Amino acid sequence: MHEHIDDAACASLIDGIDWAATPLGPAEHWPQNLRTALDVCLASKFPMLIWWGDELVMLYNDAYRVILGDKHPASMGAPGRRVWPEIWDVIGPMLDQAMSGEATWSEDQLLRIDRSGSVEESYFTFSYSPVPGADGRIDGIFTAVTETTERVLQDRRLRVLGRLSDRARELTSSEGAPAALLPVLGEDRGDVAFAALYLVDGEKACLDAQSSLDPELVGQSCPLDRDAPFELAKVVLDGPALVKVPGWLDDALEPLDGPSPRQAYVQPLRDPGAAEVTSVLVTGVNAQRPWDEEYENFLALVGDQVAKALADVRAAEQERARAQALAELNRAKTEFFSNVSHEFRTPLTLLLRPLEDVLSDPDLPAGYRDDLDVVRRNADRLTKLVNTLLDFSRIEAGRAGASFVATDLTDVTGDLASVFRSAVERAGLDYRVELQGLPQAVHVDRDSWEKIVFNLVSNAIKYTFDGHIAVRLRDGGDHAVLEVEDTGVGVPPDEVGRLFERFHRVRGARARSHEGTGIGLSLARELARLHGGDIEVQTTEGVGSTFRVAIPYGRAHLPADQVDAAPALERTPIDPTVFLDEALGWTEPGRADAPSVTAADVGDTGGAHVLVVDDNPDMRRYLVRVLGEHYEVSSAVDGTEALARIRQRTPDLVLTDVMMPNLDGFELVQALRDDPDHARLPVVMLSARAGEEATVGGLDAGADDYLVKPFTNLELVARIRTNLDMARYRERLAADRVRDEMMAGLSHDMQTPLASILGFLSVVESAELPEYSAVAGRVRRQGQRLRGLVQQFLDFSRLDGDRLPDVQPVPLRPADVVAAVADLCDTPLPDTDVEDSLPLALGDPDRVEQILVNLCNNALKFAGEQPICLRAYADGDQVAFAVKDHGEGIPADELERVFDKFFRGRDNEGVSGTGLGLYIGRALAEGMGGSLQVTSPEGEGATFTLRIPQA
Repeated sequence: MHEHIDDAACASLIDGIDWAATPLGPAEHWPQNLRTALDVCLASKFPMLIWWGDELVMLYNDAYRVILGDKHPASMGAPGRRVWPEIWDVIGPMLDQAMSGEATWSEDQLLRIDRSGSVEESYFTFSYSPVPGADGRIDGIFTAVTETTERVLQDRRLRVLGRLSDRARELTSSEGAPAALLPVLGEDRGDVAFAALYLVDGEKACLDAQSSLDPELVGQSCPLDRDAPFELAKVVLDGPALVKVPGWLDDALEPLDGPSPRQAYVQPLRDPGAAEVTSVLVTGVNAQRPWDEEYENFLALVGDQVAKALADVRAAEQERARAQALAELNRAKTEFFSNVSHEFRTPLTLLLRPLEDVLSDPDLPAGYRDDLDVVRRNADRLTKLVNTLLDFSRIEAGRAGASFVATDLTDVTGDLASVFRSAVERAGLDYRVELQGLPQAVHVDRDSWEKIVFNLVSNAIKYTFDGHIAVRLRDGGDHAVLEVEDTGVGVPPDEVGRLFERFHRVRGARARSHEGTGIGLSLARELARLHGGDIEVQTTEGVGSTFRVAIPYGRAHLPADQVDAAPALERTPIDPTVFLDEALGWTEPGRADAPSVTAADVGDTGGAHVLVVDDNPDMRRYLVRVLGEHYEVSSAVDGTEALARIRQRTPDLVLTDVMMPNLDGFELVQALRDDPDHARLPVVMLSARAGEEATVGGLDAGADDYLVKPFTNLELVARIRTNLDMARYRERLAADRVRDEMMAGLSHDMQTPLASILGFLSVVESAELPEYSAVAGRVRRQGQRLRGLVQQFLDFSRLDGDRLPDVQPVPLRPADVVAAVADLCDTPLPDTDVEDSLPLALGDPDRVEQILVNLCNNALKFAGEQPICLRAYADGDQVAFAVKDHGEGIPADELERVFDKFFRGRDNEGVSGTGLGLYIGRALAEGMGGSLQVTSPEGEGATFTLRIPQA
């Protein structure tokens, strides 16, 4: 019937049915309109079906089989109501409408179909098109259909994730954040039937938020054990899991369009990057959707978003808390600086006033005047710092106390700029002061203007090494403009934005001094803004900088109560000599060296050469003067100059400050440690940074010692002396290593030919040739004696370097030891005695033999014609080897001295030997955990006893 259909599979769908048994009857009786519609349906690759007749019998193509699932092939030729009873209430009215002649269209229609043994939420887009007969009546319905379930689910899930993200951005507090997030999941329960978030608190889980659940019926907390709902305890330990829902869930669940969930996906939540579980999210799984990878990935994304949202809001809260704490700390710090600054000013005043009186005395000796000038300069520096901190605290508290007076700014600025002329010219720079007359007076606070000018000009001197410094004043239209231009080092682009930050300093910038607080420019800007103006900078690294201060004309921008007001009683007036002295210190051409002087209290280190490195001229002079009383001292102003001096002449020790321009203390130490010629040069670092962290940082950098300012003269000299002693001790150790290497090489060179000689002699002795055996035996013993002497010198070398010779104790039989020793002695021993059933001893066999052979040969020298005896016996938990002779014995006052190195005794000058055997023997015995002792009763000879542990 369908031979014209190309697709054999499609044709077989029709041909394999007994149509006579169906309401349609035999196929050969089918009307032409059905045949035409069926030809179109079967030939299409798009899912299509035909509903025919009053019973709406189904005919469909191969593509539609996927939609039917398990209902195929029984559906072919079956009435539609019997095939789709579960959705007939939805599609039945649509089919009736089409059979009445009116076509329909449905897009993403929800149909809960049962095609795989369970009802499944599915979505379809389809049309019902009437098929008219020859008489005009509607014979059937033509349907084109496509399943859109996957796209609908994707869109729905993306909407959930999007709403969740939007809600997360609205969160401002961690308190209540879960309660705000989870209801988003309840807005569309197609994929999340319910949700619950449990906080993990030790061994307990507490319900924190829920969606689509009655919290009273869920329970607020539970222990994390095997009875915990949703297998919470297992999930916390093992990770996400799909679990069965508890039986009480139906009562707690809000009404749901569809059956209640039978499973829930439970996942532990962690803060990003953390290992600890902070909470657990439980999400109900749609009972009418299959659990597949896409569903699991979606719920995992929900968990990730919830975890991230909660972590972000906690982090934001913590950041806000940190910001508030920092603001409070800054306020407290400013208040503290203000209080401390006030406290500093009283003792500083009491220090400076009497100091000025003393310095004004014309009879003051020159040496005292120089020292007191150092005191005055540094007291002035401290006063300047205290006043700067006070200015900051007043500006922040709104208590600046300025008095704005109409001022001829040209004259005032010219006077201020002239203060620095000598310092600039001593630095070898061109100083240009270019001041235009202004069209009107400028309302300024005189003290504040001085501080602006002094800070900008001194800053230019500090960072300019060649070229010029220019101070200009000009009219800027509605404001006066002060410019301070230099041809200095400039500022890197990434540092320009932070140039006016309080306490910020450009790291690594070349400067005449590393000293400074980093608040001069910040204070200048604050003071300019106090005048209604501001400071800006134009800078190019390596070319120079121009600081431009703009101060508006007039008075409208100023507080009315501070214009032409009397100056505040409590001001921080500035002394220009403070800035000038500091600048002169940076530009001084001289270097402070001291002659070599050696004092008695520095011991072996007297006369050592110490290099002092510090950029502060007063501190440099002080260190040179103190150390110059004990050592030869030279100095350098920074690490760069220090390296040049070290390469010209290596000192015995370097004493360096940490904070210096060009090359600081840490960089100097690193450069020395990277230089093989100076890697062992001792370095002591000086720093004003106290505390364990600063000290550890200095030592980690490679310094040998770290000294915190302030320090006493005694402490300084003691630290230098100690480090010089340690350096010389390390040198001795290095010399010892060289000696050991030489001795080892010498030993090897001697042992090699000795081994050859002794090996050859053993061959001669084994040949049993009487005429050679006796001679060979004597030569062998002398060769062994020579080998013992070589070993003796090696042992002495180690002992002299405060290191024990190598010993390798093993279990050994005392009888074997005695036999070997008796054979190795210069003269055969006729008298040996080994106690029966002696236990094994623990010792190095070669070393035990070395000691005993030496003792026996010594005894033979002093025994005369009398025999000596070698005994081995148990002595408690030790094995003892005793060598006794019947000679004259050892005088009582020499008994312990016999173990001293090179000791020979009063009456033994003619006796051969090195004087090292007993000294080495005792050290070897102690190295094996034993001892070597001597007894010598008057007139009864001497007995040397070696004791070693039992094995």
